[in-house]
Amino acid sequence: MAVPVPGAAAAGADFSTVIIMASGNRELQTHVDLVVTRTQRVLALTAESEVWRVWLDGYRQTLELLERGDRAGAVERYRQIYRDYRQRVETLLFDEDH
Repeated sequence: MAVPVPGAAAAGADFSTVIIMASGNRELQTHVDLVVTRTQRVLALTAESEVWRVWLDGYRQTLELLERGDRAGAVERYRQIYRDYRQRVETLLFDEDH
C-alpha cells in the first residue's frame, strides 16, 4: 500500500487538531504537535510501510465511535493510536529481524 505522504500527513494533523481542540485542552495540542512532526518524518520514510495502517485504522475507528455517540470509546481508541504507533516504530527501529 503506497500512501500519498504529504496529503495523508496533512489530513492526519488536521484530524488530531480537531479532536484535541474539541477536548478543550490546548496544552495537549502543543505536545501532540511535537509527536505529529516526528511521526511525519518517520512516515515520510516509510510510504510503503504498514505503519500507516495504525493511523488509517485508528482514525477511521475513532470517527465511527464518534458517529455512534460513544465519546469514551472514541477517546480510548484515539489514545490507542499513539500506543500502537510507538510499539510499531520501536519494532521497526530496534527489531533485528526487520
